[in-house]
Amino acid sequence: MFNDIFIFIAIVETGSMIGAAKKLGMSQATVSRRLQSLEDDLGFKLIMRSTRNFELTDIGKILYDGVKDQQEHLNSFIANLSARSKDTAGRLRISLPTVFSYDVISPYIPEFLQNHPEVTLEICYQNRNIDVFKERLDLAIVNYRPSQQTLKMRHLFTTNLHLYCTSKYVAKYGMPKTLDELKKHLHVGILDNELESTDKIELLNMKTGKIIVEGTYSRIFHNNSLHSRPMIMSNEIIGGGWDILFKEELAQGKIEKVLPNYSFGELSFYLIRLHEHNTELIRAFIDFLDECFARIGKE
Repeated sequence: MFNDIFIFIAIVETGSMIGAAKKLGMSQATVSRRLQSLEDDLGFKLIMRSTRNFELTDIGKILYDGVKDQQEHLNSFIANLSARSKDTAGRLRISLPTVFSYDVISPYIPEFLQNHPEVTLEICYQNRNIDVFKERLDLAIVNYRPSQQTLKMRHLFTTNLHLYCTSKYVAKYGMPKTLDELKKHLHVGILDNELESTDKIELLNMKTGKIIVEGTYSRIFHNNSLHSRPMIMSNEIIGGGWDILFKEELAQGKIEKVLPNYSFGELSFYLIRLHEHNTELIRAFIDFLDECFARIGKE
């Protein structure tokens, strides 16, 4: 009967059997038959029909006025129920790069949780090669191209690595203008993903496009550029990183870029997950990550 009542409402609101049929995706004959069935069930006429138009009976008008709001309420209730069934909920285990996430992703995670109150996040911050399956990760961001064929991978972002020092360092020790001059300064070298250091580094002249291989001549190596900040701010050393990591200090003039025409390497980030991991929650978090990376350069 409820379906027939909704058909009756459609007839009244469209003004005709034909209009109701088009709105509901039915044949005119079906609409007419269902209206007749409703009137038979109720035991009274709802509409006085003619070949060209119709007129509500008094009791038909009372019924329409009484049920039209109920249909809107039911439609709204069903829509909310449908949205709730598709809502993101559950526990998500992810791996994020320790340093890059510090400014690009981590500041916005509380906002994500506020927007998804039924979500729990387990975040592993790490800079090493990972095994998504063994570590039970739903998704991860890594700074290397994984070799596993079972992983779904998407490139997110690439940034150039540079060297930085403070203005006070320049006043005290001078600013190196060439690679040979840089060798005379105390500067930080980087450990790779295997935690190995190297006495050689490949540089890119960003003006000429020429690649140069040089000795690092470093006396300190580490694998976490976040710790370059306090070292650099000591005014006693040149450290490495990328512009996003030092955006505030660069904007304030506290830090200067050393040999700005050279890139001391590229750092690319990839989103990886198992092919079968494609839940509503995972898609919501991927959308969140895309928003985080879209903010780069806009702030």
